[in-house]
Amino acid sequence: MPQDILNALADDAELGSGNYLHYAARLNPNRDRDLVFLDHAIEVFGVSHQRFSAASLKRVTDEIAAWYLEAGVGERDPVAIYVDNNFKNSLHFLALTAIGAVPILVNGNVQPHIAALFIERAGAVGLVCDPGHYDWIRPHLRADTELGLVVCDRDMKPASTPLPAWYPYRHHDDDPVLVCHSSGTTGIPKAVTNYHQQYFFGPRYRMKMPLRPGPQRALSAFPHSHSAGVSFPMRSIIAGTPIMIVSDQSAENILRCIDAFQPTTVGAFAEHYAKMSKCDLGGYRLDSVQTWLNTGDSAHEAHIRPLVNVGSHYEGDRLVPGSVFVDGLGSSEMGYSMFKKEHTKDGDSYGRCVGRPFEFVEAAILGEHGEVLGPNQVGMIGFKAPSITPGYWNNSVVTYRAQRSGYWMPGDVGFRNDDGEYFHLDRAVDVIHSADGPAYTLPTEEKIQNRYPELADASVIGVDDGSGHKVAIAFVWGVSGDEELDAGAMLEALNRDKGNGYTARLSALAVVSLDEIPLGATGKVLKRELREKFQNFLVDEKVRAGISGQVALV
Repeated sequence: MPQDILNALADDAELGSGNYLHYAARLNPNRDRDLVFLDHAIEVFGVSHQRFSAASLKRVTDEIAAWYLEAGVGERDPVAIYVDNNFKNSLHFLALTAIGAVPILVNGNVQPHIAALFIERAGAVGLVCDPGHYDWIRPHLRADTELGLVVCDRDMKPASTPLPAWYPYRHHDDDPVLVCHSSGTTGIPKAVTNYHQQYFFGPRYRMKMPLRPGPQRALSAFPHSHSAGVSFPMRSIIAGTPIMIVSDQSAENILRCIDAFQPTTVGAFAEHYAKMSKCDLGGYRLDSVQTWLNTGDSAHEAHIRPLVNVGSHYEGDRLVPGSVFVDGLGSSEMGYSMFKKEHTKDGDSYGRCVGRPFEFVEAAILGEHGEVLGPNQVGMIGFKAPSITPGYWNNSVVTYRAQRSGYWMPGDVGFRNDDGEYFHLDRAVDVIHSADGPAYTLPTEEKIQNRYPELADASVIGVDDGSGHKVAIAFVWGVSGDEELDAGAMLEALNRDKGNGYTARLSALAVVSLDEIPLGATGKVLKRELREKFQNFLVDEKVRAGISGQVALV
């Protein structure tokens, strides 16, 4: 997209997340050039697709939209999509918003009984699945729900009637365009509402950023049904920046796709970067990467450092060795990262520092009663920003509980220092309330990973010690799974290291295999389930005996 058109679009008040594709297909003079590339082909109406131009993407979107209209779906109808982790999620998002309906994207890794409950609570009137998920969820759908349309996409046929003259739907700023869900790490996933303009704030903000020298290409490894997976490609599609969208989000496949596609910008979650950082990066062509974008959970130092040592980035007009890792704490509810912290190979500002808020964000540390705390006081992190969700779909109680003193509180604990930099310590539900006061799992995990780079990852939780108090235990696992890890020596060494005052003293350390760790739909460790599974770890020898590797106790 020529820069003058892009600048004009950034100021167009009607452009938003519900109609951006129609702008791109109409205004981009390169609308017929391949723009969106997939690592795995998808099938729509019996036709296989692995790449799209802006024009062909609109044609396929129009075909699906016509099918929905012929099936009786109309304005404001919520329709759930439950398919594999692939680009079908975005196609149905584009088609449903084009007719004014509201797509509800459900991660295909969510268990069918949870997916059915989530869809029911959202009040969906329609459900579209691929064959595998259609068979998976059918036994869990209640007969008395509002679902009037349940269909397998294999049975969808092209519409026999043309699109109406009013198509595409003209959105108001506050029209709902997407219901996605949180990761579910703290319980049943919550249904996050997104509006036409609120949800487009992030892509519009990125459109206004000055273009870097040279050609640009992007790669998205975000889960397709996640709000980030839908929004990240928006800027690329409207700007005409070629983008590869990865469905197989194993570390090795992401790296293979980088090698093949040669992107300048890569977007993914912290758990993807954690696994990539443990691979043999020298075995892939990563020279093209200038920026790694992270949102959701902030990343650990041990996972950032290997990545910034590859690639290159611009300092002014000069290309210098080493890429930039842009760490941005966010969540589904935030609609965009709230903080920005840039790491380079020569940088040394870690320790769970997430940087400063973006200029459009007002951040604060809040106390128990919503009072704004001063520097170096630990509390709940609150935000005000135009990108934040208007609330949870069909759940005003949880919506209001998430707000205090005018701030949205996504459930994160942290502090800001005297220089105005913010630090992320934990999720509130994961804080260990010990006899000596609160201790935090994320700084403790970072200490473990920094000391033992041979580990793939670590997870720390609080469990009962038998006297009514909570204490910290750590689960660690190696990269290949067959490392000889000495649990006793590790526990002793870690407890000698006092950390930074926010880390926990460990009462036990267990070496496990990854399949012993419960993971959520997006690959995050489900600490809630980990606590439930190992709550009696210290007081019940049978629980400890079930661990596959070494166990050490203080």
